[in-house]
Amino acid sequence: MEQSRGCYYSLPGAGTLLGVIAGALEVLLPRMPGLGFGGTSGGGLVALALAKGMTAPEVGDLLETLLQRRDLLDKGWPFDQSPGLYRGARIEGFMREVFGPARMGDLRMPARVCAWDSWTREPVVFCSAAHPEVPVWRAARATMAIEFFFDLVRGREDNARLYGDGGLVVNVPHGLWDDKEEPTVGLRFSHQQRTFAVADLIASGKGNSHPEKVQPVRTWGAMVPAVAATALSTASASWPSKKAEFREVVLDTRADGMAFGLSEAEAVNRRESGRSAGRRAFVSVVG
Repeated sequence: MEQSRGCYYSLPGAGTLLGVIAGALEVLLPRMPGLGFGGTSGGGLVALALAKGMTAPEVGDLLETLLQRRDLLDKGWPFDQSPGLYRGARIEGFMREVFGPARMGDLRMPARVCAWDSWTREPVVFCSAAHPEVPVWRAARATMAIEFFFDLVRGREDNARLYGDGGLVVNVPHGLWDDKEEPTVGLRFSHQQRTFAVADLIASGKGNSHPEKVQPVRTWGAMVPAVAATALSTASASWPSKKAEFREVVLDTRADGMAFGLSEAEAVNRRESGRSAGRRAFVSVVG
């Protein structure tokens, strides 16, 4: 892949690891300009902001502000007469501030974000070319509406269908731009499943596998994030790219991806870890 050649980007679901993605793109985009941006969940938010015309450093600054806001975190749990872990209404307000009244057709660059239709139980893609009437904030809110933590959301004012986080089905959407001839660069976190091997899955059924990963589930409060984390990891293997010119950038981090209210130092550290990953990956991506 030539260094100056433009490409499409697919960005993974990230939870609150958004700063890692933004940091990697600060390194990659100047070398491989984006022709269009797509993603799932937090990666979808980054994609929409870039398609709106923001630079990667501007997106990084925006995310550092967002992730340090403690008012977005709630201590309750859903389905237990409580609002849930995250304050969806406040995050919705944040989306409205960022994107204003813009609709998908107003975006400066092509954009696609993944969600799922709760009425049909199928994955969907909101596309700036095919769905120009959809408000950008609604597409952002839908792709980030992670099950168990946020309410689902309408994609349009005049349609009652409810959409949720595409991470449930296509958390790493590498095939999002397979209908385009130009190369795709896909980002993935190292903890997200790339593919399945039957021998590994059988070994995991013994009941004593992966002791280093064990986090006991003994309460309802522990079960909910366990279900969400499993969905967001295993759904990663469901949409590989079939392009000959596809390159993957793997982002390695052990940080908690489910907590708002980060310290300034932690937010900066995540962004820098993304920059480091981008620098390490660049040689292999263009090779």
